Amino acid sequence: MVGFGEIGRRCAALFAAFGCDVAYSARTPRRDGTARFLPLRDLLKTAEVLVVAVPLTEETRGLISAAALSTLRSGALVVNVSRGEVVDETALVAALRSGTVAGAALDVFATEPLDQGSELRTLDTVLLSPHIAGGSATARQRIYSMTADNVARVCARDSPRWTV
Repeated sequence: MVGFGEIGRRCAALFAAFGCDVAYSARTPRRDGTARFLPLRDLLKTAEVLVVAVPLTEETRGLISAAALSTLRSGALVVNVSRGEVVDETALVAALRSGTVAGAALDVFATEPLDQGSELRTLDTVLLSPHIAGGSATARQRIYSMTADNVARVCARDSPRWTV
């Protein structure tokens, strides 16, 4: 796991439930019984499945670069559920074509929707999916609850919990 926020921790728990040895890299190591912390360079060397689940920031833009992909063990899979610009798509295509990376599953892209002419669409080793998890009824209900909580806090002259 690259990133160990809520999504990263939930993914780690699911992988661990299937008996996988789960490791993660994040800015801040956390105590967690399902996964062990590794610096990113060590994580990349050992990952069989690299799940990327970090927010897009100046620090994470291009984090999974050509150099990072070349560090992966042979046959590794890359899953990006963060933001498209975190993984260098040109470098990923090259790594897939060379066989350095065995496959990829992506639900985010640097340009959305993914261009019809994208090389990612031409590779049999790539699974493409729309980034729609936030569109579920459960996700919408959570957003409504968070918004109502923020409005109530502001009306009570308290600071909002979440700002955009």
